Amino acid sequence: SELESSRKKYFPQNTEKATKWAIKAFTEWAEIRKESGREAPSSDIMLTGSAKAVCDALCRFVSEIQQQPDGEFKPLHTCLENLYVKLHDQGVGTTKVQANVVIAEEEQQLWESGVFSNQTPEGLLNAVFYYNGVNFVLRGGEEHRSLKLFQFDFGSIPDPEFPGKSLEYVDYS
Repeated sequence: SELESSRKKYFPQNTEKATKWAIKAFTEWAEIRKESGREAPSSDIMLTGSAKAVCDALCRFVSEIQQQPDGEFKPLHTCLENLYVKLHDQGVGTTKVQANVVIAEEEQQLWESGVFSNQTPEGLLNAVFYYNGVNFVLRGGEEHRSLKLFQFDFGSIPDPEFPGKSLEYVDYS
């Protein structure tokens, strides 16, 4: 009926065509892996409901397909984008992880307890790590380890409130 067809999600004809191509390519790839005795995803992997299993299989598929010469990836990209949208609509990957805010009193406790200190190497390292994260919005150890001196621009500008004085700044890019 017209009501039933209007309740179904509309997909452009090219999207449906690309999705069919990608599913066929994925299925053929899985069959070739099985025939050669290598580990292959089950034929109903997309229906298992396991986002991790689907992601693992698709990652393996894409990495192997990319190594083939003259691969056309636009249909595959479209199919994967549609799968991403579907999983996102189901709530997969929508949980945001956010750190708790450190209030001034807690920061002061870190100094008073010696966790932050300019008297010990470990205390200084903790303080530098913390303040780099706060001032440059770094989220993890890898971002800290990737810092390079050329990413910083040190400068000063005249202080509009106090003539003859300047404000120093660090610009991070």
